[in-house]
Amino acid sequence: MKRLLFIGIGIALITFISLSFVDFKVVTLHEMDKKLAEASGLLYYKGDVITFNDSGNSSELFAIDLKTGEIKRTVSLFGAKNIEWSDWEDITEDENYIYLGDIGNFYGYRDFMNVYRIKKSDFDNKDVVAPEAIKFKYKDFQDKVYIEGGIDYDAEALCHIDGKLFLFSKEWKSGKTTAYEIPKEPSDSIHLLTKGESFEVDGLISGGAYDSKKKNLFLTGYTRTLQPFLYEINDVTADAIFDGKITKHDLKGTGFTSQIEGVTYHNSKLYLISERIEKTIKGFNIIVPGKLYQVNGVD
Repeated sequence: MKRLLFIGIGIALITFISLSFVDFKVVTLHEMDKKLAEASGLLYYKGDVITFNDSGNSSELFAIDLKTGEIKRTVSLFGAKNIEWSDWEDITEDENYIYLGDIGNFYGYRDFMNVYRIKKSDFDNKDVVAPEAIKFKYKDFQDKVYIEGGIDYDAEALCHIDGKLFLFSKEWKSGKTTAYEIPKEPSDSIHLLTKGESFEVDGLISGGAYDSKKKNLFLTGYTRTLQPFLYEINDVTADAIFDGKITKHDLKGTGFTSQIEGVTYHNSKLYLISERIEKTIKGFNIIVPGKLYQVNGVD
């Protein structure tokens, strides 16, 4: 769900972690097609990157050619709703499936959220696929409410770590992120998620990626004045997510008001995607195109 924040100052104390600050040099690859104005989530897949639009748009996945930035292929998701009151946010994978996170819950109004599971064999060979739904809600937040300004039971990051699926919260009140494990098997019942580890990020987490070989987790986000950042967490396992060294990277090169909405990792490179921003301030029209970025030399 598209939400822009231009005003706000926050101070957070980070405790019990080793934190360092390092700049990442970011290269712009392409401006994104206007069809992807609300791009949200990113997955490297067989030489391309897959993305999709946020809520209120078509129920489609788009394969983007990394060399040209053009939409190479579109796959429709039959039965997966991307209406106004849903909130598609992130995408990840394991050996056999792609997982699409309909996990946003900004206002707290949703009865439950979904992770859509798509067979890779279907995605590779069909233009229309029928995903299976994994339904969930939070054990500590089960009431359907409407809260202006966001809640702590919102999320925009989804990662597959050591054979398990994890959601990372976007906490508008506390400024933290919390890891929640999500079952990988579809079910008719609604799963209740229990809080896992947390740490303070002094901002809002908007995407995640995991390097399974080096055990590094990448969480991207932005401050309340839309300054983008990325956390790199080392030595991550499913049982100890935030115990390793944590480095906060300033994403210089993406622009001052880039709302980074997705990150993916492949062969020592990170790819980032931002959504298009169109806003009128004091009679002036401000347009910031959505872009695809690359970060090289990621250890």
